[in-house]
Order: sequence, then structure tokens, then C-alpha cells
Amino acid sequence: MVNSDPAERRIENLGRATGEDHLITLGGARTGTYLWSPAQVNGSSIALQPEPPLGGYDPGTRLRFLAPALPAAPVKVDVNGLGERSVVHGDGLPLQGAQVAAGTVLDIQYMDTAFVVQSRSAREFCPAGFLPANDRTCLQVDQQPAMNFFEASEHCRGLDAHLCTWPELLFACTMLTGQLNDMHTEWEWIDDTSDHTHTADQGARWTCRSQRSQGAVPSVTAPFRCCARLH
Repeated sequence: MVNSDPAERRIENLGRATGEDHLITLGGARTGTYLWSPAQVNGSSIALQPEPPLGGYDPGTRLRFLAPALPAAPVKVDVNGLGERSVVHGDGLPLQGAQVAAGTVLDIQYMDTAFVVQSRSAREFCPAGFLPANDRTCLQVDQQPAMNFFEASEHCRGLDAHLCTWPELLFACTMLTGQLNDMHTEWEWIDDTSDHTHTADQGARWTCRSQRSQGAVPSVTAPFRCCARLH
């Protein structure tokens, strides 16, 4: 590096870096090789094994990986066995597994006590069994089996979705005409109540605009559809 001929001041034939304090090549930097990590689900978290391994969770550390199939729960990662860390959106809300399709590339950066998603990894398309009604909402294609109002709400929440509101069901029913199974065959629960009469509301029986109130008690059941929000 001190040769009088500038052309001779160089390092050649560098191998792959195997430690955090090793030099890397331009090729490795361009391809992001050292940011990439194999990933697999391990219990409640995603196990990441970047090479070379991390020595600790340092602020600013950035990793990319191909997401495996994830359960509908808040996402956590464990890098090189250093311990679980939450994965959150930029607004601090937890990234949910149901928001990430298997095969999605996730780009995360460590800040404070959690990894923050840098890529557009939140749900950009509808989950299986849903169709997009607009750029914000997906509606379930199949009518769900009859349950009472409270069970229906819990069922949707378990899918990282929610019982469709009246505006969501009305809009989706209108926009997706002919694409939704069993539409207009029975009254469907919607996420709306009429508290002064102790009832919940139902819709879409005869037309997309059909609406009525029904007793919100465990003995009264009806089919329904879940809605999922695009992020």
C-alpha cells in the first residue's frame, strides 16, 4: 500500500469475509451478500443465521431474508441464538405473520430494542381466500359457517382480519359481483350494533344494500365474511 507506483497499491484475491472485522470485496458489498441470511421458523420466532454471525444486536444492524410461512401472530426473530427480538413497522406496531406471504423478502434494521421493517413487507396483496375490493380492503370469497355474533368476530380476529363493517361489505359486494360465493343466500353478520335495542346488524340478504337488526345473543347464529386490511 506504500509502493511508489499507484497502480501497485492494491489488494488482490480477497476471499469471503468470515468475521465482523474482515475486509469485504466490492462484489460482496454490491450484492448485499453480508446482509443476507437463511431463515427458518423455530418455535415462536424466525431463526436467522447470517454469515459471518452477529456478535450482538447493535443499533443500525441490517438484515434481509426470505420469509418462511408464518403463523398469524406477532413476528419475532432470533439472530445467531442471541435471543428473540420483535419486528415492528415504522409506527411501532408489531408486524403480524399473516401480513407476510411466504417467499416475501423482508428487510429489517435494528433500532433500540426491536427490528424495524424497511421493505414494503406488510400485506400488499390479499391472503388466501380473499379478494381485493379496493386498495385498502380484502373480502373473504366464501361465506363462513353460521356462528353467533361474538364467535364470528373472534373467528375473524384469529385470521388477522375482522368482521366486515357495513361500508366494507356494501362496497365489496357491489364491486365483486359474481365473484363471491353464496352471496345473497342468507343474512350475514356485519360489525355494527344497535345498542338501544340490544341487537347486532346483518346485511347482503337480497341485495348488497339489504340490512337489518338481529338479536346479539349466543343462540342466534348467521353466516358472515371476514375483511382484511391492506397496508
